[in-house]
Amino acid sequence: MIEKKPTILIVDDEKINVDIISRVLQKDYDLKVAHNGEKALKAVEKFQIDLILLDIQMPVMDGYEVAERIRANKLYSHIPIIFVTSNSNEHSIVRGFDIGGNDYITKPFNVRELKARVNTHMQFHQMQLFLEMILNNQPNIVTLTDGAKGVFINKTGLNFFGFETAEDFFEKNTCICHLFLEQDNCFHLGRLNEGEFWIDVLDSLSSEDRHVAMRSIAGDKRVFHISIQSLPNSAMHVLDFNDVTNTVEKQTILESKVMHDSLTGAYSREFFQKNYQEIVSDFIVNGSKVGLAILDIDHFKDVNDNYGHDVGDRVLIQFVERLKKHSRQDDFVIRWGGEEFLIILKVNSEDDLQYALEHFRSVIENEEFETIGRKTCSIGGSCYHLDEDIDATVKRADEALYRAKNSGRNMVVI
Repeated sequence: MIEKKPTILIVDDEKINVDIISRVLQKDYDLKVAHNGEKALKAVEKFQIDLILLDIQMPVMDGYEVAERIRANKLYSHIPIIFVTSNSNEHSIVRGFDIGGNDYITKPFNVRELKARVNTHMQFHQMQLFLEMILNNQPNIVTLTDGAKGVFINKTGLNFFGFETAEDFFEKNTCICHLFLEQDNCFHLGRLNEGEFWIDVLDSLSSEDRHVAMRSIAGDKRVFHISIQSLPNSAMHVLDFNDVTNTVEKQTILESKVMHDSLTGAYSREFFQKNYQEIVSDFIVNGSKVGLAILDIDHFKDVNDNYGHDVGDRVLIQFVERLKKHSRQDDFVIRWGGEEFLIILKVNSEDDLQYALEHFRSVIENEEFETIGRKTCSIGGSCYHLDEDIDATVKRADEALYRAKNSGRNMVVI
């Protein structure tokens, strides 16, 4: 099998230059020749060109214009361009790079330099195509970015977001980070403090917290785990997005089961143990006090004894429904055990706590429970003291509940 040689397009209006370049490169490369800019553009469309040697000074259409047209066409903008020029002044060289040239060679040619530069760029281009082929075959979304602007996104990413080319994608989305959705338990730009760099913050998170949510062209919201690799001696980072939506959903369902009482839907004691520190901190940071109350359904044992546990279960469910309906946004209703429930409340003072708990007591007293009719509850409350162990707050509320029950029930004691 004959190995296909890479194809180089030589664009020069002077035959002597074409002949020199051809003698140097014809052994290793398949050469195509165009003697003016128009023919060069047609050759790019007709042949699969791997590299272009482009003379700058040509009549009608110079090399700069040819390069601009090639770079403007998304189908061919990836082709490396080496300018060939007899003008080595800084302005000409810089202009060539600004247009999108990859390198330049000056006339008269140094044969060894010509061959070395062509070989280097060709090897680099072939390696780039090889890497792109590998990345485009990855099932994960892969992108290359400096954190402000992206330069590569693979086929999986283009298909997910509904774009034909990376150029189209980055024209509309400078950075993939702007597509992160604001969702609980996922990283997004809204979580950044002033002056923070999103890749650094994301990279500092533990692996299990390094999740982002993005929406597909079909409208599906998916959750991805991100792996970050920084390129050595470069500001660029390779981001790998692994779709973990199904795993996260299963984990969320499992956590929800653990964090909620299966009968009543109230939060569980496990939820309290895992989250009370964050709740207390949030309340205090916002200038509020933390109120804590324990509610006990009066004479609940009689319900189970007289009507059966199935009726007792329905009473518990209805009891929690009433508490939730009349609780505020920042209140947490927790099943503490049996017929006891704990509520965490954001309050301004003990008087505020007393008022809120009296409202709960009144709601329950006036509720018509299925099968059994009216029922009451006793409530003990306490305010959290700064820096104390939460168990001390719970103990005071429990002691207040004990006093309420011993004082005749259906009352609030702080």
